[in-house]
Amino acid sequence: MTAFLIDPNVVALAIAIVVVGALLALLLMLTLEPTAGDRFERAAAQERAETDAMHRLLDRLDYDHRVKRPCAMRSAPAGPRAAPMP
Repeated sequence: MTAFLIDPNVVALAIAIVVVGALLALLLMLTLEPTAGDRFERAAAQERAETDAMHRLLDRLDYDHRVKRPCAMRSAPAGPRAAPMP
C-alpha cells in the first residue's frame, strides 16, 4: 500500500517548478510582445512624421513656385500662406 504513495516534497517541488515556469513564460511574453497601445503610438508617430515631411515638401514647393513667378504676378496676393514680397 505504501508503494503507491508519493512523497509530499516531490509534489511540492513539481508544483513550484510549474508555477515558476508559468511566471517566467508570462514575464517573457509581456516583455517581448508590444501591447496594442505601443503599436498605436508607433503608428501615430509614423503618421505624424510622414505628415510633417509632406508639409515641409509642400512648403518648399510653394516657396519655389513663389520665387519663380513672373514680376507681373508678384504684386498679386498669393494667399494667406504667401511670404511678403520685397
